[in-house]
Amino acid sequence: MARKSTTLTYNGETLTLRQWAHRLGCSHQVLRERLRLGWSVKRTLTTPAPCIRSIAADEAFDTLVLSIDHALRVYQTASGSVKHDQRGKLEGHDEVRAGGSSKLSEKAI
Repeated sequence: MARKSTTLTYNGETLTLRQWAHRLGCSHQVLRERLRLGWSVKRTLTTPAPCIRSIAADEAFDTLVLSIDHALRVYQTASGSVKHDQRGKLEGHDEVRAGGSSKLSEKAI
């Protein structure tokens, strides 16, 4: 048997809790708990909630930074303004791998 999604209508727009949470940048559990505590729909959706950082957004940011870094390397190599070490890294730049995704250290930024 399929689960029934909870929907809320506010200002003439009806969305599921997950859709509202995505739009507001918060967890759907926060919205569900507010409703369980007896909050009105208006109060539930208009009271600021703790933000959650999207893993996809973090990965997109990392990809953008790495793309910009690559473009900078290509430009600097073509112009002869920088030297790379034997591993192809710019001198003075470190890249750290953590949790399976690329993260640039502060030294690299």
